Amino acid sequence: MSRNYISLSVLLLIITFALFGCAKNEIVEESLPSPENQSVMFSSTSPSLEPSVEPTPSPSPSPSPEIGPAVLGANAVSFDKEFGERDNDDNDSTMWTYDDGRIFCLGYDFTCVNLSIAFDRIPLEEALAETLTMSPEDAVEVSRSDKTDDGTTYTYVVYKSEMLAAQFDADSFGDSEPGTFLVILKADKDGVFSSVQALGNRP
Repeated sequence: MSRNYISLSVLLLIITFALFGCAKNEIVEESLPSPENQSVMFSSTSPSLEPSVEPTPSPSPSPSPEIGPAVLGANAVSFDKEFGERDNDDNDSTMWTYDDGRIFCLGYDFTCVNLSIAFDRIPLEEALAETLTMSPEDAVEVSRSDKTDDGTTYTYVVYKSEMLAAQFDADSFGDSEPGTFLVILKADKDGVFSSVQALGNRP
């Protein structure tokens, strides 16, 4: 009787442990998220494994040439704005003309360094005044002289411009001071028929 009681006690103990194990497994299974929930939990709480890619900035447009007065030292675009369509090829960076050749620019990389104007035989001061409308606004007269050769009178007027001095390197002015430019007016007995202005002080 005692042995049967012990066996029965052991059996009850085994059954109790078995039931406890099943209940524990159910609790663990309930506490684990479903595969669907696992994927959601991972994607929402875990950092992305993909490398972060910074957006590529779009290239900035090339700056447009500065448009200012059509003067000695200005770019071709400024002359286009002032005088309209060129007489010659727009892609020529060394020479451009307007008004059937009345305005003639020699340039370097589309920058005017030599500017000629044709006149219909007008007085000297009138021609000089029009010429200076296409000179740097800060131009200051330094000297003036005349020379007559074979019926043509040449009037040489030397100017100084701090704007030109700041824009071009010293070599652009030859052996003259930086910022120096020369205006030459050509006249016959009927008046001035052309003017030319260029960097430096040599005719």
